[in-house]
Amino acid sequence: MRLRKRGFVMLGTTMAVGALLGACTPEPPQTGSTPASTPTPSASTQTESPVEREQRLDFEAAEKAYRAATAEQSRLYRRGGAQKATAALKETATGEYLAFSVRQLRSVKKQRLKITGRLVIVGIERTAWKDGSVILTSCEDGSSTKVIDKAGHDVRPKGPALGVQELTVVKQKQRWLVSDVESTLVKTFEGRPCAIE
Repeated sequence: MRLRKRGFVMLGTTMAVGALLGACTPEPPQTGSTPASTPTPSASTQTESPVEREQRLDFEAAEKAYRAATAEQSRLYRRGGAQKATAALKETATGEYLAFSVRQLRSVKKQRLKITGRLVIVGIERTAWKDGSVILTSCEDGSSTKVIDKAGHDVRPKGPALGVQELTVVKQKQRWLVSDVESTLVKTFEGRPCAIE
């Protein structure tokens, strides 16, 4: 399953940058249904089957790759962007996700923007699994961030700095890499399983 991005995605920085550089898709109206949460088996209360163990380990590795990619991108945004992907970013990202991340980092560098504050991963839902590929849904809060222009002004647009990311993470050569993302700005995480952490 490959997810396509709609507009700008956070890619581990902040919804503020997304709103500034080309807004995310707005939140669709709530229909009253909430996606089912897939509980993680507890090793102390259940015995894992070999497939359940493989799923758990794959999800853990995919989440680790996503968190590492997010941390590296945040570091680069705080430094004012970048012209090319760092080795650390290439270790955790690939494909469209990596290409789009680099385009956004270049745009921030070209515009001489600085990002301050901290993006918070509020929670991650393990959405789908198949051998060699997983889908994670992440709730990210960028409300404590600022986007500072070259004159020193905060140019972060008003509005929500909350986003829900649907991430495709793939296994390539024994490494898990974030390969694609679909991002949506939301007003609240209420009713979203990724908000639980």
